[in-house]
Amino acid sequence: LVLVFVGRRLVLTGRIGDRRAVDDRAVLSVLDALRASGEVSAPIHLTASQAISSPVALGASEICLPATALHDLDTEQLRAMLAHELAHLGVLGVLLGRPI
Repeated sequence: LVLVFVGRRLVLTGRIGDRRAVDDRAVLSVLDALRASGEVSAPIHLTASQAISSPVALGASEICLPATALHDLDTEQLRAMLAHELAHLGVLGVLLGRPI
């Protein structure tokens, strides 16, 4: 099972190799507020990619958004998207014994 997970992660990260760190302060502020309200102490790396149309939680500490989401979604929509992906990271962290 672990090998399947690792293999799928390698394929996915290869497909979104164009991802770049998000530096938009407004988007990062939304993520910071969600982390604070959910008592998430671990740093979360926020990236964006042109190659995806849906957000994805990568590993235990990265959220990759579709690049279009950064300019097409309003603040509440971004908040909902980030909260959903943070929940995925939280579940994975618990399964791996490393809660975020």
